[in-house]
Amino acid sequence: MRSDAGTRNALGIDIGGTSVRAAIVSSDGTVQGELYDAPHYGGDITSELARICLDLRQQGRQHGIGYDVVGVALAGGWDPRTGRVSSAPTAPSLLGRDPRTFDVGGPVVVIANDADAALFAEWRCGAARGSRNCLGFIVGTGLGGSAIVDCAPLRGSNGVAGEFGHLVFEPQGRACGCGGTGCLEQYVSGTALMRDYVGRIARADVATAHEVAVLARSGDAAAADAFMALGHRLGSAVASLTNVFNPDTVVLGGGMIDVSDLFLPAVRSAVAAHTMPMAAAAMTLKLASLGRAAGVVGAAIMAGAKR
Repeated sequence: MRSDAGTRNALGIDIGGTSVRAAIVSSDGTVQGELYDAPHYGGDITSELARICLDLRQQGRQHGIGYDVVGVALAGGWDPRTGRVSSAPTAPSLLGRDPRTFDVGGPVVVIANDADAALFAEWRCGAARGSRNCLGFIVGTGLGGSAIVDCAPLRGSNGVAGEFGHLVFEPQGRACGCGGTGCLEQYVSGTALMRDYVGRIARADVATAHEVAVLARSGDAAAADAFMALGHRLGSAVASLTNVFNPDTVVLGGGMIDVSDLFLPAVRSAVAAHTMPMAAAAMTLKLASLGRAAGVVGAAIMAGAKR
């Protein structure tokens, strides 16, 4: 189906660590109508997806907006050889499922990692537009990563390239949902920030990274220090991968970017301290511009390109 303006649309669905987002998106990346954005709690979300898509179809019809293909982004891995979800640490009910069978009102033609979808959207119509080589760090509940090399998304041998959150940060460190230990995600993420703060103050009545941000802004020194520690760790990772990939652009995205003022100075300090001069001269560090819609937009654009 087409919108009234004749632009072909696709449905984008982003199954993140703690939320599900969806929208009908035009081929230029514009969200048509409203962005569906609601929390999920790790149960079986396939029936929820069917309901969300039914609601979006009904809303779209009221405004002459439809879609003919669907793209799904998810926090985890999808094996293109089998068509099945190979890892889903935050939505275990999806493990082993084939998203192409989901009841979403149209054929699912693209399945992508949520970080890959978010960076793709920023590259096509956001902060990394015009870039040839770019990296994305998606800092939310966990830490996602993605790379575009010579204007092509880096996929790897079986679709899991770019898992920056699973760089080994502390070899004997915390257990990770991937099965490893000491992964960067366990030290750079909203979950890690909250854990760090609780450890600093030896109390357990802080439930979210947002609460830590409120405390930091109110003058809580331990909260401010937790944000700065996160920023130094993230900046060191950005520097290391800038030295490896030599990108022209690095994009920081994800929900934590809403409070980036609390850790961005530390990121920039670590990047300056640890990036090789020639690599640093070629790279610009940017904040993502598409907000919470990035994964949805990226999944939809990818799907539209597969028609």
